[in-house]
Amino acid sequence: MYCDSDGHCGSANYLIQINNTLDTLQEAEVNGTFQTQAAQNNAAEAITITGNKLKELTGLQGSPGFVFKAYHGKTTINILGDDMPSSGNCSVNDQSISCHQIPTMANYLHEFGHVFENHMYYLYGRKASDLDPIQVKDQPLMDFDDKTNSWVRQTIGFIYADKRSLEHYPDMGYIIGQENGKDIITYDQHNGYAKQEQWADTYLNYLLDGSGDKNHGFNNDNYGDARRKAFQQQITWIINGK
Repeated sequence: MYCDSDGHCGSANYLIQINNTLDTLQEAEVNGTFQTQAAQNNAAEAITITGNKLKELTGLQGSPGFVFKAYHGKTTINILGDDMPSSGNCSVNDQSISCHQIPTMANYLHEFGHVFENHMYYLYGRKASDLDPIQVKDQPLMDFDDKTNSWVRQTIGFIYADKRSLEHYPDMGYIIGQENGKDIITYDQHNGYAKQEQWADTYLNYLLDGSGDKNHGFNNDNYGDARRKAFQQQITWIINGK
């Protein structure tokens, strides 16, 4: 068991403690010996991308690390260095991210979406994944099931409707509990678990939208424009309450 000076512990091969007061690659302070430089570089770049994009959106001044911390809190990342399960590489608890293998850039940004939601809910009581169907110009509602008259997870509007654009795509299902040591998975796309993953995947795609990334972002059509606009409205409400 490794514990850092702030009392953060993990049974991992090493623990990344993100230091939000520093800039560039020093944003991620890595302890341990298991591919630490790669983990540090990936984390630092992900923090910089996130901080710069949120700075552009909100107008909050400061370094990328300062802006990141303002909206995510003090974040820790545990790298376990073991086999990755079918349910995915990482999971999030409050501001702590646990991953089986070193996350990809998209993996980091998706998990930051969960951390953002947790931190904003802690600060303001507003839940980022409290999503509604999206109005699309000259088209029917998006993320809407007319059979149940309710929200449903859909992937139209992203560059790709599959794992090229989505870290937790719908076919993976959602863990809702355990029974006899095994995960209980639902594939219902109407529930709160689906909303949480939709939020995190939209967060990821928003952060990389317009960056030149060929797999992540929103389509340049009415659906992509509507999803981008809906996200901007949602995150503004989460931060400002309006």
